[in-house]
Amino acid sequence: MKIRLENLPSRLENGIKEIESELPFSFSDDGIRVKVKYGDVLSVSVTEDGGEITVSKDVELFRALCHIAREGLPCSITEKASFETDGIMLDESRGAVHKPETVKKLLKKMALMGLNSLMLYTEDTYEVEGYPYFGYLRGRFTKSELKELDDCAYSLGIEMFPCIQTLGHCHKILKWQTGMGYLGQSAGTLFCGEEETYKFIENIMRDASEPYRSKRIHIGMDEAGDIGRGKYLEKHGVRPQPEVFSEHLARVKEIADKLGLRPMIWSDMYFTMASGTGDYDPACPIPDEVKKIIPSGVDLVYWDYYHGKYDFYKGVIENHLELGNPTVFAGGMWSWGSPAPNSIHTLDTTLPALKACRDAGVKEVFNTCWGDCGAEANIASFLYGLMLYAEIDYTGRYDEKELGRRFESLFGANPDAYLALGRFNMIPGARREDDLPANSSFFLLWEDPVAMYFEKDLEGLPVAEHFTALAKDMKKYHLTAKGEEQKRLWLFYRLLAEILRDKAILRESLPGAIRRDDTERVKALYPTAKALDRNIKKLRSCWDELWHGTNTDFGWLGIDVRVGALSARAGTLCGIIGKYLGGDRKAADVIREEKLPFTLELGYWARLNCGNEYRPTHFGDWVLCASAGEVTF
Repeated sequence: MKIRLENLPSRLENGIKEIESELPFSFSDDGIRVKVKYGDVLSVSVTEDGGEITVSKDVELFRALCHIAREGLPCSITEKASFETDGIMLDESRGAVHKPETVKKLLKKMALMGLNSLMLYTEDTYEVEGYPYFGYLRGRFTKSELKELDDCAYSLGIEMFPCIQTLGHCHKILKWQTGMGYLGQSAGTLFCGEEETYKFIENIMRDASEPYRSKRIHIGMDEAGDIGRGKYLEKHGVRPQPEVFSEHLARVKEIADKLGLRPMIWSDMYFTMASGTGDYDPACPIPDEVKKIIPSGVDLVYWDYYHGKYDFYKGVIENHLELGNPTVFAGGMWSWGSPAPNSIHTLDTTLPALKACRDAGVKEVFNTCWGDCGAEANIASFLYGLMLYAEIDYTGRYDEKELGRRFESLFGANPDAYLALGRFNMIPGARREDDLPANSSFFLLWEDPVAMYFEKDLEGLPVAEHFTALAKDMKKYHLTAKGEEQKRLWLFYRLLAEILRDKAILRESLPGAIRRDDTERVKALYPTAKALDRNIKKLRSCWDELWHGTNTDFGWLGIDVRVGALSARAGTLCGIIGKYLGGDRKAADVIREEKLPFTLELGYWARLNCGNEYRPTHFGDWVLCASAGEVTF
């Protein structure tokens, strides 16, 4: 089939050329005549004799074409977007920096979904003149690469703009003591009130925004709980944090005004300082004295990917709206904290959040794709979570069957496989709660296979049974996947499930057998240990291919070291079992030792205590999973 688009804006001509390879039809002067119009809704009315497409914003033309590709002709669809801006924030700072061609590929898929905004979260992964240590050995984007991406986005009806940091989350910048450390009041927070700090901020804001057409910029400022401490405290004495924060924001806002930029910030600092709980709180609006010092002309981004209740989101949104500054909502697809996105928690948090946004009249929403813990999950695994935002935006609801049909049509992938990824993190006994989602696939993968630290915590839970069933499903998804990229992705998850299965079998049986000196049982488990060793090596190879297929080389070190250590310890386990079966009972002392519950409280990162029992929820420290002793200084 051929289509001739009439009245096509010239700014979208390159986008049509870019998108043609994604569609089952082509564009030609001798094709079916389809007129492009602008109105209040997205409307498709096209038959084999021609027709028209009406859109309310540029990106909707590409969503309309996707509808035609899926439905064929005749095609008659009308949709009205709930949000003026529905976009993605892609993390480029937690290990992985995506290749420009990866981002281009994402932009084309975004356009076909109807998502019209993309922020690249770059703490230090972009060029800044005069600061050679900024992004040093981190795979930073060049200005020309960002300009090329912005051109691509613009031609697809997508606004791109930078998301940077101008206060906290500057650990990777400030660690270079000889080159950048003088800018910090502490290890990760910039020194407020210092002229060198604002000179630096002006430079990074100028260079961050220069490649983009958009005048919007996200300047960060979240989770800077130590503001006013460290060197600032030594110089100025004790001052209220809200005052220090607002003075700093006012200075940065002046820079934004000078550069002609419209800034937005993460809003948590104002709300957490007001609530005293360290969290957003619907019952605790910002006090009047703090409201007075919030600069105007700054958009406030309410970020929340934790809560599962509509009333919580609605209450916090109402507190934002009372401030008068434009409110933006940023949810999350839980692409971080484990090798498998937690699709279960994504649904639990996204559905009430976006409903609250629609009901409250919030016009801009973003789906954050963070990469905490080293960007273990590949961007190829994000697709279902990204489409979730688009479909709720345009249809006003979540219909799993209909979304799945559209998903399979657009991506050529099995939506059930993507939904099944949540099961990696929801082992029996894992809690579904507001503050932290379960990330079992992280701490069970990196748990030392010799010491098996979580033996006591998992006692009595059918973990091996859980991962045995999941491994069967992942094998099915791998064998039925279409295309090289999908086959590689589901091979990775097949191997991951098999590794977690074998580790669970060994954890549940091997220590007890050794304590009983049951050599026959130990001998029967030996092939499982050998299979674990082989599969970890295969996983390392597959992970390497996945990483380098989408990301720059920089950042791979973090995962390479972890998998390499895991592989080494799996080999050690096999050696220990071999020695034990050869008569050296002392060789298995580490396995034999009775384990205690892993009750260590690490605040945000570990809450395993569930009443009088210990049940795994969320654990994010690789070092503690890998060793009870010292691994790093």
